[in-house]
Amino acid sequence: MKDNKNKKLPVPAFIIDDLIKRGKLVSAKTALRKWAQSRPKRSDLVTLAAFSRRVGLPLLGVKVLFPVVRAAKKSASAATSEEKFEYAANLIRIGAAEEALGIIRSLDGGPSYERLLFTAFALIEQWDYRSAIEPLTQCLELAPGSYERCVVLTNLAAAHLAEKSLTEAGSLLEELLARVKLKTNHLLHGNAAMLMAQWWLLQNNFSETHACLNRAESLIQDSKSIYALLIQKWRAMAHVKAEATPAALAELERVAQAAKELGFLEIVRHCDQVKAVATRNEALMKHVYFGTRFPELRRYLRRDFGEAVGQGEFHWILKTGEEAKALRPRELGAELGQTGLRLLMALCSDFYKPWRTFALYQAVFPGEYFNPDSSPHRLRVAILRLRKALAQLAPQLQILQEEGAYRLSAEAPFEVILGARESSPPSKTDAVLEQIQKVWPRDAFNVTMAEELLSLPKRVVQRRLKDLVDTRQLQRRGNGSATSYRCLKHA
Repeated sequence: MKDNKNKKLPVPAFIIDDLIKRGKLVSAKTALRKWAQSRPKRSDLVTLAAFSRRVGLPLLGVKVLFPVVRAAKKSASAATSEEKFEYAANLIRIGAAEEALGIIRSLDGGPSYERLLFTAFALIEQWDYRSAIEPLTQCLELAPGSYERCVVLTNLAAAHLAEKSLTEAGSLLEELLARVKLKTNHLLHGNAAMLMAQWWLLQNNFSETHACLNRAESLIQDSKSIYALLIQKWRAMAHVKAEATPAALAELERVAQAAKELGFLEIVRHCDQVKAVATRNEALMKHVYFGTRFPELRRYLRRDFGEAVGQGEFHWILKTGEEAKALRPRELGAELGQTGLRLLMALCSDFYKPWRTFALYQAVFPGEYFNPDSSPHRLRVAILRLRKALAQLAPQLQILQEEGAYRLSAEAPFEVILGARESSPPSKTDAVLEQIQKVWPRDAFNVTMAEELLSLPKRVVQRRLKDLVDTRQLQRRGNGSATSYRCLKHA
């Protein structure tokens, strides 16, 4: 160990770093778990959490930093910006993107490459490419090296492609391709080629699209990887967009089936989206739209399908058959209570992607931060109560748990009738109002008091309060530091 004494990393971290670089991820995970159990020094926690995120153990990273970042004791020393940032980075990986955004935006100091990049990652996790463009553009100027600049160029080009900003995407891809051609990173080069294929596809240039996909395939030769499936997806979509023949649609269906078997359910959603547009299948269009929980993704769907797609009711058929029972979730509000109703509505808001524990917790308990020790149990209790209630109210419905994720199913013919409001998880402002009404049903309060109650960043609290004032649920008095609020309706 004499060679390690001048290393900046502590000995366990030095060993783990070496394991990761040699591709021995299973051994690295084992070493990380042992290190976390050995009561590491606080000065080592950021390194431990960063390694956890790199090897695919973000929940471990959240657990080791949670007592520091969300310290219950007032006497505990405040978390540093570095500790908060790494905590937020791990939150993004477990699906708690909104909480992560609140933490990153509240950090002291100016913008940095890492902060801007992970702000963008949190937004992209929620399909908010439009909002990710600004931090990625700023990040481009702060990239410390050529590889880091290529990472930003890749994500920024993808964001502009999502927005169909072809001029901006084209110039970014031109620089990206020029840079990756000088590198030996075939994965980065292959991703750039796939993005270029999408750029050509948006312009209906199918020959160039296939040429770029062939280039990507030659660079990414692992036939069993997600990248190989993505190449197949874009190739099938190009065939369908060129002409929706039975053969082209069958090719797209094969991709969707392969993605479903491998658990890449966003690919399944995308295949249905392309098929609905190509075949002008209004029923499938509505199925995709009402079965999508991300507001920004629904905005893209309205752009492609037309605004009328979100109007009226939609019957989500969980199981076909004669004499199917039907349910309108809103009608169970009195029986389920607010928590149970939020849980049921969240489960009804996505027909494709099951809810991971962390994302579902945020939907059911909006405005509350995730506690890796107590939050999963709290969510399980809410699910147990909803299951018991549904056994009496709608016994055909089941809440299934598969590989740590939850979805709604039916064991007998059943359909859920959704309106435009019911196709999305409950509003975050509704949850904020509920908490405020409990504490200050008739008393005045200010932003600082609300910030302490809600455990949210000040800017988020101000935005929520403004929404409640605009919708005439709160009354605002005064200006500046003298501003106060009062509920117009009591709980």
